[in-house]
Order: sequence, then structure tokens, then C-alpha cells
Amino acid sequence: MVEQRTENPRVGGSIPSLAILQVFPEQEFVAGLVPSRLVQRGFFMLAKELMTRNPACVTPEQTIRDAAAEMERCDCGCLPVVEKGNGSKVIGVITDRDIAMRAVGKGRGPDTPVQDVMSASPRCCCDTDDVELVKRIMTEERVRRVPVVDQTGRSVGMISQADLARAAEQASLSEHDVASTLEKVSQPSVH
Repeated sequence: MVEQRTENPRVGGSIPSLAILQVFPEQEFVAGLVPSRLVQRGFFMLAKELMTRNPACVTPEQTIRDAAAEMERCDCGCLPVVEKGNGSKVIGVITDRDIAMRAVGKGRGPDTPVQDVMSASPRCCCDTDDVELVKRIMTEERVRRVPVVDQTGRSVGMISQADLARAAEQASLSEHDVASTLEKVSQPSVH
């Protein structure tokens, strides 16, 4: 049986990374190509292959009403907060839960600025990062969504738990890995 191979820009030249050699020492690699079974097991899947592209964004000066309206328009529960006039550089995120808990639950009105309820300095991943980093961020930070930025810090996408689940359905990621990540993210916090 001849194994299908998939091109992968992360493997250059004829020498695979040491980590892959340790996991698959018997595997033959060809310059610039990786066997598809490695891609299907989650190796080399990049954030840009999984992310929802060009997410709607808000600025810190906008109101939570603006953020909620944008979430409704886009059918999403999280928006990157970007610096005004600075090329969409991510400085925070605001979720529907932030609006409910940090604003409405504390008696703040719809004209409350986003900056008053957003989560500042979120951990982001780069669009060229491996999806393993996304799963690690979700697990360590116990977040359900990770902003994706380009090399300059500009917002280019968002990866959610649903994106991981879809990738598992399509056999791009291990169902076990995704289930483990979702379980860890969903553990209740200790107060």
C-alpha cells in the first residue's frame, strides 16, 4: 500500500524535525512532504488551517452595546479588542460572559466602555503556530477561544472549541486530544 503524502510548508529540506523522528523513526520523509497520516494525527496542523478568518473586532472605546450588537450580527460570543487606528493589534478580548458578569451583573449600563469589562492582554497564537499551542493555551488559561494574530500582532482569526471539534470530526486532530482539551478547559474554577 502506497501512503498518500501531503505537502507541508513547515517541513523544509529532506530532514524532518527531531520530534517527528522520535515518534516515527521508521518513516521515510521526502523533501517538503509529510505523510498524510501525520497530518491526520494532528502533526503540523497550523492555526490558520483551523481558525475562523477575519473576526469582527471592537475597540476599547466602543460600548458594550456595540460589542453585543456585533456578537449578534456575527453569531459569536467573543470579539478581539484592538487598538484604535493601530492596524488591528489585539490588546484584549470581550466575551458575552464578560458583558453579563462584569457589566450587567454589577449594574453597569449598555454605554459602559468595552475597556472596563474586557480581558486585557489575552494569550494569542500566531497564524503559523501549530494547533498544539492552541490546545495548550486553552488548557492552561482555561479559555474556550484563542485569538489568532499575524507576525505583527494584528488580528487575523479566532479558534474556538467548536473549531477543534470540527477538526476532530474531519480526522485532522485526534478525538482524544480534543476531548482532553475540552475537559480541562471546562473544569470549574476554584475560588
